[in-house]
Parts: sequence; C-alpha cells; structure tokens
Amino acid sequence: VWADAGSQIFFSYSISLGSLTALGSYNPFRHNAFRDCVIYASVNTFTSLLAGLIIFSTLGHMSTVANVSISSVAESGPGLAFVVYPKALSIMPISPFWSVCFFTMILLLGVDSQFAGVEGLVTALIDLRPRLFFGARRRTAFVALVCLICYAVGLSMVTEGGMYLFQLFNHYAGSLIILLTAFFECIVVGYFYGAKRITRNMRLMYGMDFGFFPTLFWCVISPVYTLSLFILSVLIYEELTYERASKSQVYQYPDWAVKVGWLLASSSVFMIPIVMFVQIIRTPGSLHQVGFASSFSNRRTCPQNCLEFPLMLFRECVFKTP
Repeated sequence: VWADAGSQIFFSYSISLGSLTALGSYNPFRHNAFRDCVIYASVNTFTSLLAGLIIFSTLGHMSTVANVSISSVAESGPGLAFVVYPKALSIMPISPFWSVCFFTMILLLGVDSQFAGVEGLVTALIDLRPRLFFGARRRTAFVALVCLICYAVGLSMVTEGGMYLFQLFNHYAGSLIILLTAFFECIVVGYFYGAKRITRNMRLMYGMDFGFFPTLFWCVISPVYTLSLFILSVLIYEELTYERASKSQVYQYPDWAVKVGWLLASSSVFMIPIVMFVQIIRTPGSLHQVGFASSFSNRRTCPQNCLEFPLMLFRECVFKTP
C-alpha cells in the first residue's frame, strides 16, 4: 500500500516526468517558483482528499444498495472510471446529464495531461538540438510528428484487446521506473551539481534564505525516500495479471509479454548510464575533473539575464566566475 501511495504521489504531482521542468523553463529568472510550488502542492493535496471522499462515499453507497461488501464493487485504474462510476451515475437523477459531464471531464483531463507530457518531451529534444529545430515551421512539424506517434500508440489501446496493452504499459513503464529516475535526479543535483550551489542559485533567484533545507532534502530525505520505495516495490513485485470486468477470470500475461514489459522499463533507466558514459568520453580531462569538478569548483554566480532554470543546473556555460 505504501509503495502504491508513494508512486501515486509522483503521478499526481508530475514528479520526475519532465513536465514541470519543461514548463518551468519558460518562467522569467526572477519568477517566484517556490510560491507556485506551495500553491500547487496545497491545491493538489486538497483535490486528492476531496476525490478520495467522493470515491469512497460512492463505493459505500453502491455496496449498500447491492447488499455486498465494498471489495465486490471496488475497482482501480480504468475500472474505476469506466465501470464503477458509470454504474453509479446510472442510478442518479438526470443520469444522462451527469454522465455527459463526467465523461467530458475525463476527456478534458486526458487532453490536458497530454499537453504537459508532450511539451516536456518536445522541449527537452529541442533544447538538446536547437539548431536542428530552429524556426517556427520546424518546431511545428516536430510537434505534429510527436503527436502523430502518440496518437498511433494510443490508438492501439482502444482496440478490443487494448486494455491488456494498456495494463502492460502502465505496470512496467509507470511507477517502478519513475522512483528510480527520481533517485538518480536527487544524486545528480544533490551531490554532483552540489546542494550548496543550488541553494545559492535559489537565494539569487527568489531572494530568500532557505538554510539547510535544500541540502537536507536533496541529499538525504528525497534519495532515501525514493530508493526505499523502489526497493519495497521490487520486494513485493508480482507477475502482471489482468482481472476481467466479470471478475470470473484472471488473465495471466505470457512470458514474451513480460519480457516486452521489462524491455520498456529498462529502456528508460539504461539511458541514464549510457548518456553519462558518453558525456564522460566526449568531455576532455581526467575522470575526476569530468565527474566531480563541479562539486568542488570555486563559487560561481549566475548573470542576471539567465533565461531558464534547467540550463542553470545542467549547462556550465551559463555560469561565469566573478
């Protein structure tokens, strides 16, 4: 339960998915992102609590009406949105109206989530090769290509067997890998880039002194939390199964499907050491100079005309010795 709850936090707040980093890169240098994070976290937490009350009250009412236990009507994931809630809406007054409102909300929620996800991917690739995508036409064509690929992949999940494919993607490319990615992010920012340096950057940007809190969270709490959840998820790992809507049969995924799932999961993680080794080989200097010089370098300050916070973290060229 704790592993699932921790993974849900990452999904709910879009942590380590690239969306927040991409959208935040468009903020002015002096923009108070700390205030935005506090508001965002507070609203998200309140919304999650409100949604929990609504969901459990709905499930409790349905179990009472049907005179069965709540476990008999409870569903998770797509089953909650497309099986349980339609049944609950069908017994409400003016059920067609509420059904239209509910599924319109689901549609807008999905499209809105894709805006942030596609923008995170597009921004990262364009920042990686700015000359290749220079110009409005090239960027528009690239965004259209990304949307077309996402549409083709998503189209396969609305076929007759699309739910099985969706569960495969969701199980292997979702929670477990995000935790490990977040752990590596904490290590890179907290130790390689340096917690003291990012504290100075935050003080310069926001004009506030955060004390030892950035160091404590980047170097201790966050990596321990993410790594603990990842290890716990591995220890309680179970083979992927899918329980059909009738709950009379449980589909066991074949071995080749499990291998495909692990291939999807490992494709994201393997890129981290691959890119690291490529950058070490391409960068002149010894291993110590390449890998650890940034953590022990002299104090550096960022010029007033910095445009993007992610570039401050990962591109040394924007920092100049005073």
